[in-house]
Amino acid sequence: GSRPRKPKIPGINLKSIYTLKTFDDAMNINAKLKPTSHVVIYGAGFIGMEVAAYCIDKVAKVTIIDKNSGPLVETFGKSISQKIMELFKSKNIHLIMECEIRSFVGIIQEEYLSAIKLSNGDFLKADICILGLGTKLNTNFLRNSGILLNSNGSIDANFHLETNMPSIYVGGDI
Repeated sequence: GSRPRKPKIPGINLKSIYTLKTFDDAMNINAKLKPTSHVVIYGAGFIGMEVAAYCIDKVAKVTIIDKNSGPLVETFGKSISQKIMELFKSKNIHLIMECEIRSFVGIIQEEYLSAIKLSNGDFLKADICILGLGTKLNTNFLRNSGILLNSNGSIDANFHLETNMPSIYVGGDI
């Protein structure tokens, strides 16, 4: 399988910064959403856009930050990405594209998230941040096993999902 990617950004371990992989993750995030919350979503892929759509009617403000020029642009191209951006803006979701998070700022003994510093120098109020930056593959345990791993940790398989080792099969996220 895989695990959510968590970048090495100062403040990443503050409370109220979440990844979304499991049902429990979703329930924990949902329990924190309040009508006064400012939610920042880092990543404008499928997870980020779905989370934004879910949050918009439950919180005060939703902002999506992504390094790309538009949401899902790598998947669907510029034209469709532009239409998605227009749709989300019409729903009062703020999008900050071609930007990255430089640090998370905490309050209350530096324990809880309060703001986010962006690569453009701006600061955003943030009570909750949800990371939607893709996944890392959980295949390190297979190193030196004889199964060939690609540089990203993925495993090539034939039509029957058999690896380079006879009778060893793979499936799922890897």
